[in-house]
Amino acid sequence: MREIKFRAWDLEDRVLSPVHQLNWEPMLTVSTRGCWHDEQDGRYIVEQYTGLKDKNGVEIYEGDIVRVWTWKSDVDTALDDYTTHKVAYHGDGGYPAFDFMPLLSDGCNGLSDMHENPTYEHFEVIGNIHENPDLLSSE
Repeated sequence: MREIKFRAWDLEDRVLSPVHQLNWEPMLTVSTRGCWHDEQDGRYIVEQYTGLKDKNGVEIYEGDIVRVWTWKSDVDTALDDYTTHKVAYHGDGGYPAFDFMPLLSDGCNGLSDMHENPTYEHFEVIGNIHENPDLLSSE
């Protein structure tokens, strides 16, 4: 069973913090850095842990920016180039899942590949969309 964890980006203080507790009654409130905050005030963006780690053992959350290496077409053991993707949760259309955005290719979800082969060594968290948005537009 995967661990259910969250983190929150504080839009006011511009800091990423682990979420210690969530409370849904009577409204969603978030406990970070020892304080409770009303999620409806729009101060926090809450992101879920995917249950997966990258090649360095770093936990992958939605909102992370991940570098994905691709294989050279002529040599099975050599890595060629890489692409950069944001991890996003999509619950639309009956397909609730974490995906790389943009998708790696049609019908290919890199996060499910990681789940199938947890020793996959070709994914690396290089930042997150809040602190490093330029990492996505640099390609």
